[in-house]
Amino acid sequence: SQYVFAFQETLLNFSTWFPDVQGPEKLKADAAGIDKMFQMINQREAEAGTVLDLYRSKRITLGMLAQLCGQSLIQTWGALQVGDELRVIASTGDPREIGAEAIALPNAEVLVLELTGLLTITSLQLAPALRRRFKQILAPQFLLDEISDELTLERAGLRSGLRRGGVLYRKGDRYVMEERTFHTEERRRFLEGLADFLKREVHLLPTPDILDLLKQGAENPLGRAALASILLAKDRGAVLYSDDFVLRAVARNTWGVAGAWSQAVIRDLRRSGDITEDEYHRGVIDLVQRNYEFVSVNEQDYLWSLRENGMHVTPALTRALRALESPDCTEDSAIMVAAALLRGVCLETGSPITSQLVLDACVSALKRNRHAGVVLSKLEARLRQILLMHPGALFELIKSIALWKQESELMEKGHRVRRRG
Repeated sequence: SQYVFAFQETLLNFSTWFPDVQGPEKLKADAAGIDKMFQMINQREAEAGTVLDLYRSKRITLGMLAQLCGQSLIQTWGALQVGDELRVIASTGDPREIGAEAIALPNAEVLVLELTGLLTITSLQLAPALRRRFKQILAPQFLLDEISDELTLERAGLRSGLRRGGVLYRKGDRYVMEERTFHTEERRRFLEGLADFLKREVHLLPTPDILDLLKQGAENPLGRAALASILLAKDRGAVLYSDDFVLRAVARNTWGVAGAWSQAVIRDLRRSGDITEDEYHRGVIDLVQRNYEFVSVNEQDYLWSLRENGMHVTPALTRALRALESPDCTEDSAIMVAAALLRGVCLETGSPITSQLVLDACVSALKRNRHAGVVLSKLEARLRQILLMHPGALFELIKSIALWKQESELMEKGHRVRRRG
């Protein structure tokens, strides 16, 4: 381990320690050191793949994922929002789940915060609305302890100058060293905001029940703060606010605790008038862009995003349209939303160029993991229905869809030729 540490530190700091010397461009493995390190990386990659598969299949909580990866929950939550392969599994989009949340929230006066819910509502900048909506917001003392521990490490890293680090991993058949920034002022301010909100706006309570369980030798794979949040919600008959789907399922099935995730919460805040319609749409789009699963998005959300950017198709909109991809969204519902969005754009702008760009972005999302020819035909049929009274706009869109179909057919022919070869 000392060898590996020294090796990684040398790679990261070589240019700083030896500015007049050209750094090592290639590594020559030797049996005593580097080969052993590469074996450790391969083993770690296999273990990490198994853990991630458990999380994808909804068999472990986000907290368990963090523990098995050797990270804090806060670090893991942040990491899931920047990649494309894994998402924050906050909901399945099951109508029964949505219905249960719609029943539990409107009459709720007390809300219990779990860490993932607090992280999300703070990042959406909607935490103050929670205080206006609910008579009481509760959280276990363990939650503040967890944030305080993370904040202590963050401040220590900033003071000592340990802002940079690196990760050595395998990419294909190559080993890559990637520099990363671990400690930043922005992250410190975010953590301080979490702690300040808890101290000022939330009733922090002890959870004696968890101590009794631990004394009895009961296993607690959920983590102290998560289990304490569940027990507190059960004791007070409150709704548990968590963006960890598996944790909410455990709370419901084992302790009979009702739960809700962020989209349900901000939908309730919009219903109660504690946030504006603009704030709601911004929150929904932000959840999609932050890699949350499963976010229910409609054409009004996308139209809001377009208006915010002067009706320009931005990378942010393209990323938000990922909610229409398979398997996140059923084919028919995705086509309905895309067609309604295109109709809204045509009626609002009258610009063929804007409509074309939005169509291209929608088609790219609709084709993902689906049969391109089928979805294009369904989209065309739906547009013919809803744009019947706007033949000019319909003509331009149908013409573009025809080009997409030609491209799809050419690609399919190319695949058939390669298979024969």
